[in-house]
Amino acid sequence: MPDSHDLPTDKRLRVRRSEAPAYLGISQRQLDYRIAGKEIRTVRDGDAVFITMAELRRYATTNHPPIRKKARKEAE
Repeated sequence: MPDSHDLPTDKRLRVRRSEAPAYLGISQRQLDYRIAGKEIRTVRDGDAVFITMAELRRYATTNHPPIRKKARKEAE
């Protein structure tokens, strides 16, 4: 059986939390903020945390406010 990393993304049903930032083009910290803010839903399998490909697509195709508003106010 091939390693899950070798499968095309359309064949995988979910990815580990640590892999998801690469699919979205964001940092692990930004992903964790989005998960904590309930903007991205996760799925647990035992101790492992996954994000479904459908959830990654849903998040990637919607607009999102910046995480930090304080930095923007200080720049003005």
